[in-house]
Amino acid sequence: MSKKVKKQIKKKPWGIDENVFCLFMHLTLVLYLIPIPIIMWLSQRKSNQFVDSNGKAIVNHVISFFIFYLICFLLIPSIWFLIVFFILAILSILCFILPIIAALNAHQGKTFKYPLSIQFFK
Repeated sequence: MSKKVKKQIKKKPWGIDENVFCLFMHLTLVLYLIPIPIIMWLSQRKSNQFVDSNGKAIVNHVISFFIFYLICFLLIPSIWFLIVFFILAILSILCFILPIIAALNAHQGKTFKYPLSIQFFK
């Protein structure tokens, strides 16, 4: 009696490997193309768990840093404006560096949890 071995085929999001797909999701944040990773995540979140976990991390990062920037801009007219400008500089550097680190992790098959991100989506 011969056994038929069914080869499990991974569904590739948009026809590319899921690791590369998630890499692109994170790298579009470096270019401040915020709607693109959200669209990519929304299109594949139900069919691919790895894309879903990376997409949630991206959305949590975007929402959290938007809140941080908003608070800083509201505090600029205050007496602490020098500290606020320093914090804005740090946030801007983090918005450039963290997606690159996350992209490298995604390419290795890991989900990167952005530091300072509030967990809106779990």
